Amino acid sequence: MTVLGLTLFYSLQLWRIDLALPLRYSGDGLMFSAIIKNTLETGFYLNNPHLGAPFGAEYYDFPMMDGVSFLLIRIFGLFTPSFATVYNLSYLAGFLLAGCAAFLILRRMQIGFLLSLTGAVLYACLPFYFLRIEHLFLVTSYFIAPIIVWAALRILVNQPPFFDAAGKFRPFNLRWLIAALLAGTSGAYFAFFGVMLTVLAALINLITTRSWRGAVGGVLFVGLLGCSALLTLAPNIEYHREHGPNRQVAQRAPAESEVFGLRITQLLLPHPEHRSDALRGITESYNRSAPLVTENATASLGFIGAAGFLLLILVLLSGDRLSQGLPYLWELSVLNVSMVLYGTIGGFATLFALLVHPQIRSVNRISLFIGFAALAAVLLTVQALQRRMQDRTPRSHPDKWVVAGSGDASIIQMGAPCIGPVIAVLLLGFGLWDQISPYFAPNQAPIAAEFAQDADFVHAIERLAGPDALIHQLPYTVYPETPVHYQEGPYALLRGYLHSDHLRWSYGGIAGRPEDALLKKLGALPPGQQIALLVQAGFRGLYIERRAFRDHGQALEQQLREALPDPPLISRNGHLAFYPLPAAASSPVPATPEATAIRAQEALRAALTPPNLDALQFSQEIWPAFIAEVQGLSGAEPWGRWSDGATVTIRFKNPLPDAFILKIRAGAFGPNLSRPFTFSAGPERQELAITTPQSMGEMTEYALCFTHSQGTRTLEITVPQPQATATDPRRLGIALSSLRILPASEPCPKT
Repeated sequence: MTVLGLTLFYSLQLWRIDLALPLRYSGDGLMFSAIIKNTLETGFYLNNPHLGAPFGAEYYDFPMMDGVSFLLIRIFGLFTPSFATVYNLSYLAGFLLAGCAAFLILRRMQIGFLLSLTGAVLYACLPFYFLRIEHLFLVTSYFIAPIIVWAALRILVNQPPFFDAAGKFRPFNLRWLIAALLAGTSGAYFAFFGVMLTVLAALINLITTRSWRGAVGGVLFVGLLGCSALLTLAPNIEYHREHGPNRQVAQRAPAESEVFGLRITQLLLPHPEHRSDALRGITESYNRSAPLVTENATASLGFIGAAGFLLLILVLLSGDRLSQGLPYLWELSVLNVSMVLYGTIGGFATLFALLVHPQIRSVNRISLFIGFAALAAVLLTVQALQRRMQDRTPRSHPDKWVVAGSGDASIIQMGAPCIGPVIAVLLLGFGLWDQISPYFAPNQAPIAAEFAQDADFVHAIERLAGPDALIHQLPYTVYPETPVHYQEGPYALLRGYLHSDHLRWSYGGIAGRPEDALLKKLGALPPGQQIALLVQAGFRGLYIERRAFRDHGQALEQQLREALPDPPLISRNGHLAFYPLPAAASSPVPATPEATAIRAQEALRAALTPPNLDALQFSQEIWPAFIAEVQGLSGAEPWGRWSDGATVTIRFKNPLPDAFILKIRAGAFGPNLSRPFTFSAGPERQELAITTPQSMGEMTEYALCFTHSQGTRTLEITVPQPQATATDPRRLGIALSSLRILPASEPCPKT
């Protein structure tokens, strides 16, 4: 632990770091800062009463299986309420956890103390750790990779988890129970990789040994891992069961596993911030010219890890010649090539995404598992060479420098006790020179300036707007996975929340839910209408992120200055503006913040919810009052909505007539053209072949007659062949523009 701490202290130049300032104050660093702040205030991340105002924010649609990270947040939160300090301490703790886990597993692999310590430090210092500071939960959880690799190795050598050395089944082995629990609560990616490697190892073991021990141990390990993951996700699963899925959040396309796939080249090249100008230039040249350079650019193993990676390939290609007498080396080579075949661009991850599910897209993150396997291979080989040198050393003077041979061929050899420490020091020194760069040390000067300016600006808003005030933020921006707007950067609108304790902000509500749809519609209104409705709803101000506008917000603010009596507050850097809103003259001031929020919710719903219409217009963000629920459709577009999946379900609040005419304006996508769609109302089924492709809203109206729906409230459309595209993860089938229910007294037209 001391060695790890000193390495971390040196590599990040911790003596220069102010723990009260976040190490990252942009992009995903802002998102994780908001998650930490919310966890410190409410106990967990799922509900935030200060975002998505006036409705509050619920994050069940964006699950996080990062129980270890949240545990660290809660522990550090016992000592400080500062989200920035907790962010920094959690990040540093990730380094120490990774090093300790790697050391313990390397020792279990019968690697000597000094070499295990060297490997632990080098694993904790993989460039991934320093290059992914803003992806906090990744670097606080990558300690699990050595544990998962160890579980797979034990299965491959027929000493699986939950079996002792004599082969007796021990289902209550505490160490493996804890390992499986940690694996299931250390992030979705690492849990998935754990399942994949464990199942693969169990299958290989079953084929090669015809023993069921590996399968039993693997199934139990995976089962416990899955149970811990499901327990972590239980609130999210229950929420989706009650409210239905959200098809606008975290939707992935199979092609994204290519975009974020692994590259062997990037594993072997120097990392992009290498201390050597020449080595860094090689990587920069590659990254400028190569396609699909994304977050996979952080997967470099360093030269020692790259040597281990190549060694494992040689071991696999040479049969058992290079691995004779070296425990685990052959098994590591099998795991290594399996991980590469899965994660590489165009590998099995793409097939999995295409045929099973595309959610696990950033498969380059398996580089951490490859990195540990590669470092372990180097250490096993070095230890074997060290022992051979020791065996050849004259034993008469084991503690001294001795002369071996005679004449001109004589050489000086070191005594056995000196070999190990020297090799460990050489490996560690070269590895740290290669993997750690002075560019990794955080430069907090620009962060400190912007952090202080934002804090002063938000505190001025608090004084002007009053406690618990509702603040509307412009422009409307989706959350999560916020896109870049000109010079704004993702998640920039979270900065107001980070610096306030009582204000309630409109940004941060989950996209795809009715409450966020209202805020989206509000943000699209002309400024004058927005102001009138916000004043009526009890909002106390408009917060403008000028960097999100092409003209730096000038056109919008000109209209606001003309409509509002009070001048705006402007941040010192000129990027933010706040316009106070007057209180509604006719509305009493609510007694509590909750009453304020309820009044605002009612005002927005009354003004922005469409009236009860005879026709259902699918281009509307909010469903009319006669619709209870709609499932299987994607987000609204100017012409309507696409289906997303095999079934579209429309539930009405009142029963449908027993006999009615369904008129629907629709188009079809690709393979669904001219194929029969099935429309179901109660027990009755009707088929309709749609011959018009959706093209810029040009669709055809069709009519279907139903004669015995038996008072059902549900209309269901079955898509014959839903299909995604390389650039669109939605499973498209039918394009819907409008739907009408007409009385059966009218003649049923022919379609």
